[in-house]
Amino acid sequence: MTTFRLMRNIHLGLGLTFALVALLFAVSSLAFIYNSSLPEDSGEPAAQTLKIPAAKASSGRALALELMENHGLAGDLSAVEESAGELRFRIIRPGTEAQVAYSRQSEEATIQTRRRGLASMLKQLHTNHGFWHDFLPSNIWAALSLLGSIGLILLGLSGIYLWFGLHQERVLGGVILGVGILYAVTALTLTRLS
Repeated sequence: MTTFRLMRNIHLGLGLTFALVALLFAVSSLAFIYNSSLPEDSGEPAAQTLKIPAAKASSGRALALELMENHGLAGDLSAVEESAGELRFRIIRPGTEAQVAYSRQSEEATIQTRRRGLASMLKQLHTNHGFWHDFLPSNIWAALSLLGSIGLILLGLSGIYLWFGLHQERVLGGVILGVGILYAVTALTLTRLS
């Protein structure tokens, strides 16, 4: 098998493997662009009150772990606010957000759980980053995103190699590549400025 045919097969395999990841990121980008016209929430928040001993609520993280391990909440801890008599924080996962308020005096945690709409879930998946989440599916998604990014970079590089191997199409391919790079740099610059 020639190098060109091998690279063509690699290029095809990468394209088929990572097309779904690219499509998901494209669709989730639309959720940012058309944010104002898409519904965010789905229904009223569900509320519940739990009795949690103060010993298990020494900090926001300790209370969040207690709620996640023993009371069915799941997600990442966010926006922790601590004061002498109260703890407030959110536990977020794609599609769901729980707002927790804990009173040290009454030892009660009030939890309001809100289901988010599809647009909000897509935005959370799009901006999910890092491998240090309390929610295991977020770590798995982060690993898939990393593999997808590497795969798409390799797809682009193998495409450039294949294009360069076709001598009769170098000029047209160079123009298309140049326009694509110019568009990407312009779009990145404009998004950073806005």
